[in-house]
Amino acid sequence: EEAEKARQEAEETARQEEAEEAEAAQEGGVTEQVPEQPRPQAGDDLPTLRVVGTLVGQWEPDDNAGLMAYAEGRAPPVATVTLHDVPCGPHEFKVTIDGVWDNAMGASSCADADGASDGLNIGAVVPGDSPATVVVTCDPVARSVTFAVPAEQSQ
Repeated sequence: EEAEKARQEAEETARQEEAEEAEAAQEGGVTEQVPEQPRPQAGDDLPTLRVVGTLVGQWEPDDNAGLMAYAEGRAPPVATVTLHDVPCGPHEFKVTIDGVWDNAMGASSCADADGASDGLNIGAVVPGDSPATVVVTCDPVARSVTFAVPAEQSQ
């Protein structure tokens, strides 16, 4: 009886967390600030960034399904990818650098003692009941990743 009660409480907590994540996504997206790592500087060769995870349907760090493009003339450099027909519901993803997992940008709460940031996945929710277009933006200098569902779709 106590085990059943504990299971029900855990399920309720999970539902509340999912609802809060969905609400945060509808209010302007999710931003993860990733811990300090070596940063590209203006004039450096910029790293190739790719979104991997359930948003693009694969976890291969060098697959081009989530290849990000840099905005020209922007300082600091910012890369963006627009993903179409992303299923609604919860997702997990990371941003890989130069096609490898070393220093991949994941959730900030997972930094190892040595500052490595390739631990936990970034969680995001696509609201609604039909596939949507989402935008993932990455600033490799600040090491921040932003996930957003354009407002006209999230209503």
